[in-house]
Amino acid sequence: EEPKEEPLDDFQSMVPNNEVIPQCVLCEIHPKTPRGYTEHLKIHHKTTLLANGVYLTCSCGMRFNSGNDQKKHDKKCTGYEFALHKLDDVATPQCVLCEKRPKTPRGYVMHLTRDHKSTLKENGIYLMCACGTRYNSHYDYTKHDKKV
Repeated sequence: EEPKEEPLDDFQSMVPNNEVIPQCVLCEIHPKTPRGYTEHLKIHHKTTLLANGVYLTCSCGMRFNSGNDQKKHDKKCTGYEFALHKLDDVATPQCVLCEKRPKTPRGYVMHLTRDHKSTLKENGIYLMCACGTRYNSHYDYTKHDKKV
């Protein structure tokens, strides 16, 4: 007997790029691709992912809330699974020195520098690419990200 699969929340299901992604947040359409989802919002609802409080993530860990970001990502990533998330559900790491949760790697580094006069290295933390490479500076992380 096959194990029963638990139904996944529309906003947390991972789906292959060539299958139906979660239903549109504004109507009952099920776009067939992540790019189709962003285009559907733009053309039929004159809006964006960000304006509707959602974003897409790729299986490589990259997240985006615009079609342009996704197009750039598609050119350099071999990942094919995407998930749709509510912005409220963003699980970003909490600062090691306070309660804040910067939303991006750059935001985390800037927060440490600006608010704590500190660095990643001083706190024994690093940024990690989806490929597994670790970086102690945002500059090195960004340089690597452009090559990948």
